[in-house]
Amino acid sequence: MLLSFDRLLLVASFCMNLVDAKYKEKRAVSTDKELVPQFVELPLDHFSKNPGTFKNRYFVNDAFYKTGGPVFLLDGGEGSVNSSVGWIYTSADSGGITDLAKQFNGLLIAWEHRYYGQSYPPNQPTNITEPDDVAKYYSYLTAEQALEDVAVFAKNFSLASQAEKDLRPSAVPWVMIGASYPGVRAAWMRLRNPEVVFASLSSSAPVELQIDFWQYFYAYEQALNDYGYKGCLNDLHAFANWLTDVVAKKDVAVIEAFLYNSTVSYEGVKASTTQSWQDRIDSLGSIYTNTILGDFQGQGLKGGAAKVCNALKSRQYTNDAKATATNLKDGIVAYYGLNYSVAVLSSVLYDRQINATKEEEGNHTKTEEEQAESDADSLTWFYQTCTEMGFFQGSNITRSTNVVPGFDTVASSIRGCVKSFGSTVKNGPNPTALLKKYSGWSMNPTNVLSTNGQYDPWRALSVSSDFSPSFPARNLTTTIPKANTPPPNNQIFGMIIANGSHANDFDFNSTDSSDKGTAHRMDVNAAHGLLIAALSSWLPAYTTYTPTSTTKATAVPTTLPSVTGWTDAEATETAKTSKGYHDSAKMGGIIAGFLGSAVLMS
Repeated sequence: MLLSFDRLLLVASFCMNLVDAKYKEKRAVSTDKELVPQFVELPLDHFSKNPGTFKNRYFVNDAFYKTGGPVFLLDGGEGSVNSSVGWIYTSADSGGITDLAKQFNGLLIAWEHRYYGQSYPPNQPTNITEPDDVAKYYSYLTAEQALEDVAVFAKNFSLASQAEKDLRPSAVPWVMIGASYPGVRAAWMRLRNPEVVFASLSSSAPVELQIDFWQYFYAYEQALNDYGYKGCLNDLHAFANWLTDVVAKKDVAVIEAFLYNSTVSYEGVKASTTQSWQDRIDSLGSIYTNTILGDFQGQGLKGGAAKVCNALKSRQYTNDAKATATNLKDGIVAYYGLNYSVAVLSSVLYDRQINATKEEEGNHTKTEEEQAESDADSLTWFYQTCTEMGFFQGSNITRSTNVVPGFDTVASSIRGCVKSFGSTVKNGPNPTALLKKYSGWSMNPTNVLSTNGQYDPWRALSVSSDFSPSFPARNLTTTIPKANTPPPNNQIFGMIIANGSHANDFDFNSTDSSDKGTAHRMDVNAAHGLLIAALSSWLPAYTTYTPTSTTKATAVPTTLPSVTGWTDAEATETAKTSKGYHDSAKMGGIIAGFLGSAVLMS
């Protein structure tokens, strides 16, 4: 999930952050039986005779399993499975995935995506690896290879503690659960392999892969307007225009002054080269857009954006004790003028960096090994966006509420791709094949519940999109369709969570009193109830899958290669890792060795 190379570090952490946001922190407690990490050996290339293999990690909890119950597979997606395994522990007390296992006598699996966490093929790149060689290492990282991993794993799955039971999808129903990119995968797997995945929860899933994803910022703008920050929205639009203008004029003195006043420990760019100029633009993009957004997609405005807006009009920064709320209702630019307001912005940006760091002091501090894993995962997701996914979030200067500087473009993102992965990605991502195969936001799968948050930036690319130039404007329904039958009239079976952000409907039955309000909490619990009701309707209809003449075939038929390692593996991780603590996914030194200079922020 990325804004552009200018801000790769933040957005690479966004994909890690969003693992946290979608699967909110669930730590095992002392009464839990420790879940042991297991590994299965899978082909590196499912679709050729390449003999290479790698070991893919997963966790299993069979505490609630009874014969005939379903298998619930929670997909970790674009991050280490450490960030999701806590959800399948017996003591996960806010409902969630564990609640489903209790309800349906199910078995729980937390699955790690290839090239993430500890599921990397051998010979990982280092910070001295040439970009073209990095790309070569990642050549087997494709959406189809990763989906086939799930299919092959499921069709061969067994468990020593349940040795007498057949747990394969030919014998019991498998339900795939995912949010964000894993939500996309959950929907794709139901379409691609209905003989493997009987039902899916597809939460906050941007299935309409898009290269130029400028619509990402619409939810942010809408939230500012709806929550009483219209004046701040005006200011951010004015600041974005100002930054666009000074860059267009190549006003080095003004840019350097702004960066010096806005950035903690900024040392300046002394050389006068094309690269030094680009370094300045990268720095501008990082300090401005990263800070005004905060973790909006994970936490809404309370993720940092509201603090920026409140600070902009506070006396601490305006030094004006006489200004009233009425004076500032249209923003500080309208009242004080642009030049004075830019100076206020600089001070706010500077202090927000310091304060954001302090706010994280109580969080888990990564070890060197954990940080290295997080860095590698960030690079992995960047590769996926550069090759297949796109999702480059940039400006659309034609819009009257645009808050992103005009120099943040698809071209700048592709430039970052080339810097990291060489000439193989010079033409940018190509999502065409995946869109053609799975139909993007026009998909109409059976046995899938789709959920989204009202203010989720990624909803613009989901099946329930209501803001994109060509979205299909489909109607939502909470009427449960019959098993193996799509909703009628091209409807979508699902709901939108009131005041919700990205993938935050997993916190079922939580007592959390967030500032999103009662309507949000009621909708989160309602979504969980709808999933339970749907599964209660669908699961009794499970039978061994038999293709029909109308069944849409996969592009490449699933095969069952002979591989080793289908039995339980020995634990190779520390107790802390297997307990499933969450990476905080803050920026730290993310992929600095690969990507060269970039501004690091908290």
